[in-house]
Amino acid sequence: MKKYRFNRESKSFDKESLSAGMVILTVLKYCLYGIAAAAVMYLLFALIFSTEREKSLSLENQYLEQEYDKMSEQVDLLDDVIKNLELRDKTIYNDIFGMDPPSTETFIEADTIASDSFLASMTDEELAAYTNEEVDRAEERISNVNRQIRAIFQTLGDEEFKATSLPSILPVENFKLAQTGASLGMKINPFYKTLRRHGGFDIIAAVGTQVLSTADGVVAKIDKASKGMGNSVTIDHRNGIRTIYGHLSEIYVHEGQNLKQGDVIARVGMSGTTFSGGLHYEVVRQGRSVEPVNYFFADLSPAVYRDMVVISSYTGQSID
Repeated sequence: MKKYRFNRESKSFDKESLSAGMVILTVLKYCLYGIAAAAVMYLLFALIFSTEREKSLSLENQYLEQEYDKMSEQVDLLDDVIKNLELRDKTIYNDIFGMDPPSTETFIEADTIASDSFLASMTDEELAAYTNEEVDRAEERISNVNRQIRAIFQTLGDEEFKATSLPSILPVENFKLAQTGASLGMKINPFYKTLRRHGGFDIIAAVGTQVLSTADGVVAKIDKASKGMGNSVTIDHRNGIRTIYGHLSEIYVHEGQNLKQGDVIARVGMSGTTFSGGLHYEVVRQGRSVEPVNYFFADLSPAVYRDMVVISSYTGQSID
């Protein structure tokens, strides 16, 4: 680059030579001007014009925001419905049993802690899809609860219905929480040390302990055997429910005998295939074994009932 300087003495322009440093500085200056101009042009272009990907993401964000708002409204609605169902459930429970239903706050709190960590790891898209699935599941559960409540009201309105026709008391008196054994499900058999289906609930009790009928009914069957449940009594409660009492010693009833809830029917023994004294108790509804523990809430405090549910579920080995 040529540079000229005016010479006042000669009244002419003299060519001025530039040093290498001046040339480098001049080049750098123009380069910086060029970079700054390019950056400004890029920013203006980015603010005014959007790429196809940006347009797609923008539309997707708008859709997710709309879906989130809809889901939030649905969740709020479901919360109100669940609170209403809890109130109705509490009212029914109090009317029948004269006490509040057992609390599940301990389990809910533990699940919530795990869920918070799980949800925090999700992307917006995954969270939206997960929330939608949970709303669907909640609606299905609410529908099932409504059907059950209608069935309860229908049963309560039946003039022939008696609360004592449900196996809602424990089959032994003076039950202690430490007597809780394995409940329904896959449990380790004490003889074969393998997982086998356990069809009822084990109550650890001393030999000779009185065994009670848990509901009104008629003695449908008496078995006396050296294996399996040994000496056992089956009672038909005339409402699609039967109860079975196993590993008995003495039996005080006979087939066809009518019973009232709380009647003494036998004594705990060690008959059949068992290592220790105890009672194997089953509830069979419509021909299918159901969880006996679910019926005991009428005979226990909420705290004891809750602990029994936990202990029986986590007891891995049955007595037979």
